Amino acid sequence: MSYLLSKRTVELAVPVASVFAFAANLENFPTWFPGALSIQARDTKEVDEVGKSYSEIVILPFGRKTKVNIQVMEAQKPIRLATEGNYRLLLPRMEMDFIAIDENRTKMQW
Repeated sequence: MSYLLSKRTVELAVPVASVFAFAANLENFPTWFPGALSIQARDTKEVDEVGKSYSEIVILPFGRKTKVNIQVMEAQKPIRLATEGNYRLLLPRMEMDFIAIDENRTKMQW
């Protein structure tokens, strides 16, 4: 069983397809998610393909770094992406939902 660790909602002045394309490519994750130091794809699957896997280096409390393997568990382009990580202490799950407010604005929840 995995756990959601936090929840946040932002509104962006960007079309939903563009927001999804950026956020679903988890190699972009360190540019917008605190604590993610680096992340690299472990395979050549598409970013919105179930089973896509990544290796992430995260910083934990007290400055300790650890490696977490992440896998895409759900993908519905351009509206949803869910991942799970193998960090045993937390069993993290991230769910990202993308909602088109209009053709140039998107609400992103994670």
